[in-house]
Amino acid sequence: MVSARHGAATRTRMLRSAARAPRADHEDDRRVKPDYWNVTDEQVVEKTGKPLAHWKKVLDKFGAADKVSKETVSHLQGEHDVARYWARTLTTWYLKSV
Repeated sequence: MVSARHGAATRTRMLRSAARAPRADHEDDRRVKPDYWNVTDEQVVEKTGKPLAHWKKVLDKFGAADKVSKETVSHLQGEHDVARYWARTLTTWYLKSV
């Protein structure tokens, strides 16, 4: 929310920023790249100690297909000690494969 102290100047900057068209060379930077979730068993074992088949079973048992990804990421981090990046990667991988 814009405070009265900053008033019109801040509001104008916010509107201008929102109205700018994305630059063509950076347009794809906002999309999730397929290689983010297109991981190999070797990569997953190196970072988590378990293969993809193990994580699929864990996520099936957790019911990840019916949960919001934030819950699944938290489950992997809290219950399975998976680093945040890999918890997000495994969650995305799983949701793309079901």
